[in-house]
Amino acid sequence: MLTSIDNIRKEILELIEKILIYKLPEAKREEIEAMFSLSDLKQTRFYRDAKEDGREEGKL
Repeated sequence: MLTSIDNIRKEILELIEKILIYKLPEAKREEIEAMFSLSDLKQTRFYRDAKEDGREEGKL
């Protein structure tokens, strides 16, 4: 169950994702990773949960 802080983090990350997509529509994923330290993002609970969700959906 997500806490209010987890919900806020999720919303912030979704906002950042949308901004990046709109502002950098031609950028490749690797380019964005080089510009922003996404290694820190990969350590977040949100990222790990989203990755696990993706794996589970891939099994369906």
